[in-house]
Amino acid sequence: MQVFDHIDPGKLERRDAELWIMAITMIGILAMGMALLMYFSSHWNPVLPRGVSLGETVFSFCVLSLLLVAYLIERQLTVRRLRRQLREERTRTTRLLGQASADLLETLPDLEQFRARLQIEFSTAETFQQPLSLVLTPIKPSRQVLESDQTSTVIADAVKAAFRMLRREDMVYMLAPGMFGILLPGILEEDAERVAERLRERLLDASGANNRFTFTVQVINYPRQVASISEIDDLIESCGAEADPER
Repeated sequence: MQVFDHIDPGKLERRDAELWIMAITMIGILAMGMALLMYFSSHWNPVLPRGVSLGETVFSFCVLSLLLVAYLIERQLTVRRLRRQLREERTRTTRLLGQASADLLETLPDLEQFRARLQIEFSTAETFQQPLSLVLTPIKPSRQVLESDQTSTVIADAVKAAFRMLRREDMVYMLAPGMFGILLPGILEEDAERVAERLRERLLDASGANNRFTFTVQVINYPRQVASISEIDDLIESCGAEADPER
């Protein structure tokens, strides 16, 4: 059974300030009441140690009460100032991280560069009867990530996870917003599936326990699954639609 009202996490700072104000006010009221009680009771039967005047006792009590209230107010102001600084630092760090992630994504080869490379590799595969594999990975950020405007950071983390498992000659291409692809020349479908499985494991780690994003990993292989570049383009377009956050 809930005795007190529910505290909204979004209003935690406001509720904390209200509790501090109430506590300080109550301490001040109790101190004033005690001082008045001491003052008026002194007219009836004051019992004090020898050499101590009643006025000094009341005055000392009032000074200590004022010092206590002043100390609590100063500590509350200091805590609020430190919290504000932490929020500003967190906001600045998030902004810098987002900028770095956006810069990383901008340095990746885009769809046009991918098509130029694909044309060369596909012609080589046709001429020498070699396999050609492509791993497509659409990334869909969670609603929380979209609301916090950290989409580029999440996608950059996914791309970094892919970088750690690639060969030196492999390249990650940004094929659409929220989707990257890995071109694997000379790789059979079975080997590409193993690469995709390792990629899934790394992306799960990058997503974290909060599931910052969901993803799918699709393997496209020539000549088993596709026979032309146009078929590859169609698959890329359908995967890109899956990664579109507006859908």
